[in-house]
Amino acid sequence: MKSSPAVSVLRARWALIPSRVRAILFVSAGALLLTIMAVFVKILGERLHPAQLMFSRAMIGFLIFAPWLLLRDGRNVIRTNRPGMHLMRGFWGACGNYCFFFAVTHLVLADAMALQFSRPLFMIVLAFLFLGEVAGARRIGVTLAGFAGILIMLRP
Repeated sequence: MKSSPAVSVLRARWALIPSRVRAILFVSAGALLLTIMAVFVKILGERLHPAQLMFSRAMIGFLIFAPWLLLRDGRNVIRTNRPGMHLMRGFWGACGNYCFFFAVTHLVLADAMALQFSRPLFMIVLAFLFLGEVAGARRIGVTLAGFAGILIMLRP
């Protein structure tokens, strides 16, 4: 499939941006889009169960990305050498989505999103426990300060 000249120019310019900057742009866009989705979940959650919202989100994503992936990669898009790992990832991802949608529909949106954006604090601990990644004193201090902030926000 041949690209138009405009697409080729955009791809060339995008390639000139350092990969670290591109990653930062993607993370920022993801955070913005997640917040927009949470607003819609909050509004729709007044009338729909979190499982219905999850299913709708999955179907919309499937309908948008399946044709593109199939055109791009054909049947190779569904091939994997580790089906068990993909099933586990899907299971835990679905559990996480359900918890997120439930929280957004039952908490003040600002609190739910603040908790959602505390994920990196949990990732540091889990990376240490499961991946053996070492966290220095500075990272541990910042993580503890982050957890203290969560406690202040939640007022237990």
